[in-house]
Amino acid sequence: MRQNAKGFTLVELMMVIAIAAILAMIGTLVVVSTIPSYNLTRAARDMVSNFRKARSMAIKFNRPVMIEFNVDAESYTIDGLGINKAVSIAEQYGGIRLGFPGRSTKVSFPDNKFTFTSTGLTPGLTGGVGYAYVQNRNKQGYRIGISSLAANVVMEKCGARCVAEDGSDGVIDCTKNEYCTK
Repeated sequence: MRQNAKGFTLVELMMVIAIAAILAMIGTLVVVSTIPSYNLTRAARDMVSNFRKARSMAIKFNRPVMIEFNVDAESYTIDGLGINKAVSIAEQYGGIRLGFPGRSTKVSFPDNKFTFTSTGLTPGLTGGVGYAYVQNRNKQGYRIGISSLAANVVMEKCGARCVAEDGSDGVIDCTKNEYCTK
């Protein structure tokens, strides 16, 4: 055997390749596991953005703009002056769907629709409140909707930490229509 040989042995090269393959598999698993969460957040943010755009357009053009949900098709439509936009949640956001585990309804708006008036308000909502629920295959979810008579558009993560009315720690409970429960 030569003592001044330079380079790597086959065993050393195979060890480096094995370590690189293991790290690549771990990296792939991390990326793949974050995709459902990313798509869920993207779908929820886009829905909030579309609700706010519809409200702005109702005020700007002094005309009602309606948002209607088709729960069977997992989609919603924005219908108003110059806005006729259909959004298919299942197709556009891979693996995201309307609804939340433990809820019997996917949308809490009366007749699965609501309208922003020319003043930006939403008459017809009981207490001015209504939500649509979206979830991914990991059972994570958001509720997006109108939270008050002033037609504030909100996005709340189901299971997120919050402070209950009595000041104690709680969570947003999307299985009910409760903002914060113990």
